[in-house]
Formats: sequence, C-alpha cells, structure tokens
Amino acid sequence: MLTPGFDKTEAKDLLEICAKLNITRVKGDPSFGKPMDATPTPLPSVPEPQNWSRVYALDSTASPDHNYFEIWQHKTARNRYALGIRGTTQAIGSIIEDVRALSLPAASKEGNSKVKRPYRFASDPRATIHIGFTTGVMSIIDKIVEQMQRFSVGEGPHEWFITGHSQGAAVATLCRSYLYYQPLTGIENITYKTYVFAQPKPGDTYYGYDFEKITYDYSKQSSMAFRVSNTHDWVAEVPLSIQLLKDLSRPNLLTIHNPFKLGKKGLNSLIHPILVLLERIRFLTSLDYVGCGTPIILPGIESTNKDDPKDFFWQHHTGMYYKLLLEQFGT
Repeated sequence: MLTPGFDKTEAKDLLEICAKLNITRVKGDPSFGKPMDATPTPLPSVPEPQNWSRVYALDSTASPDHNYFEIWQHKTARNRYALGIRGTTQAIGSIIEDVRALSLPAASKEGNSKVKRPYRFASDPRATIHIGFTTGVMSIIDKIVEQMQRFSVGEGPHEWFITGHSQGAAVATLCRSYLYYQPLTGIENITYKTYVFAQPKPGDTYYGYDFEKITYDYSKQSSMAFRVSNTHDWVAEVPLSIQLLKDLSRPNLLTIHNPFKLGKKGLNSLIHPILVLLERIRFLTSLDYVGCGTPIILPGIESTNKDDPKDFFWQHHTGMYYKLLLEQFGT
C-alpha cells in the first residue's frame, strides 16, 4: 500500500512521467507538435520512466484549454497506477488557462457561468479556486473518472498517484480534491498520493486549508500530498497574491467598525486606496492565492540559460527539477 511521507524514489519516478508527458506529441490534440517543456540542451535530459508503462493516453481532447492526461501502470506493483496531467503547451487556449487568474467558489450546487454543472472541490464555503485551472480540470474530469473506474477493478487495494508539472500540477491538485468529494463509484480500498512539481497556486487560503485536511494522515502525522518547488522558479510564485480585508476570518480586529476611533471610516482610512478600490470590486471573489500540499523545497541556484538568454522558463523546466531533486536527495 502507498504510505504517508515523502519518498524520493516515488518523486523521481513521477517527475520522469511528467517530463515524458510534457513533450508527448499526441495526434488529434489541438496543440500537436508544440510542447512547451522540451528540456534545453544545457540541462541533462530526464530519462525515460524505467519502472512504469503507459497504459492509456487521451487520443485527443475536447477541452477548450487543451488539457491532456495519461495513465501509467507500475511494472511490478500491478495494482499501482499514476494519473499524469500535462503542463502548459504553446496552444493559445492552454496559455489563456494560466492567465485567467480570477477566482470562483470552490463548490456550487447549481454550477455557474464558468462551470455549467454542480461541482465541489472543498467543504469550506469561503474557499475559492483559480478559474482557468478549474475549467481545465472540468474539461477532462469525466474522462479521467471513466478511465480510473476502468483500471480500478477487483477487490483492491487500488493505489493511485496523481501528478503533474506546472499547469498540470495545479490541475492535478484540483483533480485530487474533486476525487475526494466525488469519489469513484463502487470502488473501495483505494489510496491516493499526490506529487506535483512547479505548481502555480490553485486556490485561496481556505482551499489550501481544505486540501491539507483531506490529504494529511493524522493517525501517522504525515502527508499524502507533496508540492515540490525550486526556490528560483517564478512559476511557483504565481498568480500574484493580494490578501484583502474580506479574505480574513470573521470576527477580526481589522474589520470591526471604527476600532480605534480614527474617524468615520475607522481603520479603513489607513488602508492604501488601491486596496480599498479592490474591496469594492464585487465580482472579484479573491486574489488570496496559496500553494497547496506539503512543501518540498529544492534550493536552486540563480542562473540563466547560457545558450538562450530569452529562456524565461530556465528554472522551471522538468530537467532543472530533475537535476535539483537528484542533487538534494541522491539517486
């Protein structure tokens, strides 16, 4: 069975799957032939996954954001699978998914203008999630559930890793939440463990609390979900976060009317005018984005791609993550 705690071999294997997945050219995919994460030559190439075999690949995707996933099976532990979700491609829809950095509620009983059906990613009614990543996961979740049901046959145990790099990391995180609140039908004795790499922030503080709650094994005081980040990777630092007064738990000192008798507007008179303006934008649910999952920090080294000074993703490539992972944890 999958056990709580970070395992360097599991992380290495899943990063190899992510690297392979990110450069896979899939016929029928609108982004065919345009991988975003082809590792540049100054970095060592990530080796082929040796312990895993690909058993399912989405032939094409109807996702407007061009999301794509594969399923891999462990060569010796045959009841162990990995769901891998691809990162950003050069297709315009995939890039738009990243930059749609407004938020929407993490649960809806009726759906809304962005997700036109009921969904649930968290139990806290205050939780909000990134619109782009949410529409991305919803565009492929039915096919994901269909294939997971297909492979989770027999009495079990059924073991599933969920993984992704970059955009795929954020979508994989939301996918894990979805599977918790909308579990596979009739499947018992199933264990999930999540490793994501270079994850952009998928939701707000309350979603982060919820994700920690559903992925932490309190009996063993250890996690079943890990977020691996390079300290020099800017992608793991976006979307930019702004915590507004309305994001804070209530009651609190900062939203009590006139707590220090500072005039008619009380403490608000001390707040920067831009923040006050943002408070008044009613459609802006939250910009309080956070990373989700137990952090595994890879200390990076400030550097650029000597062969390509315009490689703004130098610190973000799967090749860089693989290099740093081996340096920190060994082979």
